[in-house]
Amino acid sequence: MDRSIPGGDLIGRWSLSFADIDFVNSKPALTRLGLAAQLKFFASLGFFAIDPGSIPTDGLSYLAEQLGVEAGEIAGYVNTRMLQTVLVEPKWAGRMTPEDYRGLTPLIYSHVNPYGRFDLDLNDRIDFGRLAA
Repeated sequence: MDRSIPGGDLIGRWSLSFADIDFVNSKPALTRLGLAAQLKFFASLGFFAIDPGSIPTDGLSYLAEQLGVEAGEIAGYVNTRMLQTVLVEPKWAGRMTPEDYRGLTPLIYSHVNPYGRFDLDLNDRIDFGRLAA
């Protein structure tokens, strides 16, 4: 596949909308660039990229610039996808021990916050009188 994009197509097809940026930024940091690349690859060609080598380098660099990340951050996404692909196969999943799964837990669940998100404003006071009533 030709991995370069003509200038007009680059901006027209690989620009992220504000909604796209908000959606992508709501995901774990390691997967943001990969997710944006898949969104734009699909919108441009009508199917998802099988491997990161099929994503045009120009498009990847342009997306990284829009997200304020390095183009090399696609590696985190690739590693996560490879892990998912390997563990789907019964041959490999059967070889995993509980210790192996514990070792992978931070990679898989590092974006999970089981307690929810609490935005604190230390300049604002809670009106406990109003809450008690």
